[in-house]
Amino acid sequence: TYRLHPDHEYDYKDFRSSRVFGQSAHPIRPMLAKIKAIHRNGGNAQIVTARQDFDDKNEFGKHLAKYGIDSKKIYVHRAGNINPRGRAAVNKAQKISDLIKEHGYKHVHLYDDSSENLDHFLALKKQHPDVTFHAHHVIHNPRTGKVTLIHKTAWHFFLFGLE
Repeated sequence: TYRLHPDHEYDYKDFRSSRVFGQSAHPIRPMLAKIKAIHRNGGNAQIVTARQDFDDKNEFGKHLAKYGIDSKKIYVHRAGNINPRGRAAVNKAQKISDLIKEHGYKHVHLYDDSSENLDHFLALKKQHPDVTFHAHHVIHNPRTGKVTLIHKTAWHFFLFGLE
């Protein structure tokens, strides 16, 4: 909700730093287990981040590997490359739409901690009427480590749109 002064701009260079990512990233362990289980059981598990390309791809891959994610098998899509100054939710939805078109997916699940990202994801139904979308809101309590998943549907999207 912060309004940036018209003469100012944000500096996101730390978001491209593999070193800073490695020092500050705190993965949600149950979600790591979920993505690894999906992949291990033959599902197509991928990560879509709002970030742009990292400055050191190998170092970034090492950070993922610390948590058991092989970035050669579980691909990381950097939606921030679509429009670096654009909204994360819009960029992520565009990346997912592109992946649906490229691979012909018929069932797509998104696990995200942002309701806005999930709402934009569910809105893709208009562009892809033959695809089933499953939006899972991840609510994580970092103090306890507890994760709650709430399944959102397109109906909820329209209810939120009316408020």
